[in-house]
Amino acid sequence: MGPSWRKKVVDEHVIPKTLLGEPPPNPADRWSVNLNVHPDCESDHKHHRDHLMKLLQSHTHVPADDWNKADATRFIREFKPEAHKASNGKSLPALRGSLDCVYAAALWTRGMHAALYGRVLPSSVKFVGQTPVPMWQEGKGSPEAYSDMRRRVLGYVCRALDADQFDELRAWGGAVIYQCTWIKRPAARGWLCAWVLEFPGTHTWAMDVTDTDTPWHGCFEVDDLPEGASVCGN
Repeated sequence: MGPSWRKKVVDEHVIPKTLLGEPPPNPADRWSVNLNVHPDCESDHKHHRDHLMKLLQSHTHVPADDWNKADATRFIREFKPEAHKASNGKSLPALRGSLDCVYAAALWTRGMHAALYGRVLPSSVKFVGQTPVPMWQEGKGSPEAYSDMRRRVLGYVCRALDADQFDELRAWGGAVIYQCTWIKRPAARGWLCAWVLEFPGTHTWAMDVTDTDTPWHGCFEVDDLPEGASVCGN
């Protein structure tokens, strides 16, 4: 916040406009979560991943005939569709390169955290994030691990919702919803934040693939509890 700091930042959407869908009818509801960011950070870390997220979430349930050539070419180049052999010997469709897309949701979660608590998470914070559909990194996960993580994170958040011990940010007329709760784990040094994130297309993608309504979800850990954060047990 030094002299002329406003000239060094740009007002950016945390979630890009391309994923927000039609604007709410009431202009007062059209806030889409904006933050001041450094343009180099936007260019180097976020813009590319935003576009990958658009391709993966918005297009994977769209008929092939509806793809434009530019997006189809980019999808093939970035994600490299192939088959993956699961532990039970069955062949599963796989997409290499999808971790960059998954990290977009982590970046947006960082933005939601900053908007909620007025604090920027340190760059050293490690995120664990999962898509609305089963996805894991080859050699570092499995369908069982995905399901266990999903059960734990959504279990924390559902318990927090029942106890009214959660923090929430709603935007774009309720089309964007970020909810989180904080847990003190006895065996851990810091505080665990379990979070869920929904935005246009999330519900459709989850239901089309698994017939189960699952948001983007995950967790991260910090040393200190943000001021005013809601705590849900340990």
